[in-house]
Amino acid sequence: MPPSITSTRGPAGRLTNVSIAFSLAIRIERSVRTTFPPAFVPDGWCLNTCLVNFYGHTTDAGSSEDRARVGDHRDFEPGPVASVSVGSRAWFQFVNRAGHPVHERWLDDASLLLFAGPTWKEQTLHRVQRVDRRGEPLPPAIPGFSTRRINFTFRWVPPAHIGTVATLPQDARRDIEGYVATLAEGSPFWAAQLQRMEPK
Repeated sequence: MPPSITSTRGPAGRLTNVSIAFSLAIRIERSVRTTFPPAFVPDGWCLNTCLVNFYGHTTDAGSSEDRARVGDHRDFEPGPVASVSVGSRAWFQFVNRAGHPVHERWLDDASLLLFAGPTWKEQTLHRVQRVDRRGEPLPPAIPGFSTRRINFTFRWVPPAHIGTVATLPQDARRDIEGYVATLAEGSPFWAAQLQRMEPK
């Protein structure tokens, strides 16, 4: 079964707020249950996490470095994955362990890629090779960076694997402390998490 790709373009053609994203996640869950065999959808599966990736190029000091790609990887979370693209189209590939493409296509603005099952989750890796340099930069404004594409990857993390930053082992907390500090600069939630990470 090839990965499923459909259009999710709404009236405005863009995801504009949290309620639209939440509504989209509910629609995706329904689609997953009608698209994939039950064996590909674990008990309790739902889209409870979303990773947001920004693709574009740096704009520092008069030079530009393209950062609109991601290398070979696979998603370890169990069950189907839903990837929503916004902005410039991206050349997406599933590759075998030797790095040779086994399925590839453009992911257009407002497209939805669904994939599940052993072929796409375990036996192959996936990557974004490039993103077109067309259109206006996408919000939000990021100093020194021009965003051409935003990807929302919805996944299921089993509840048993979810915890607070404060419950992480000390070495794991050290690994993420700088990242949490950056998040805390603009978020009261992460500022509180950072405070909880500090040794008593």
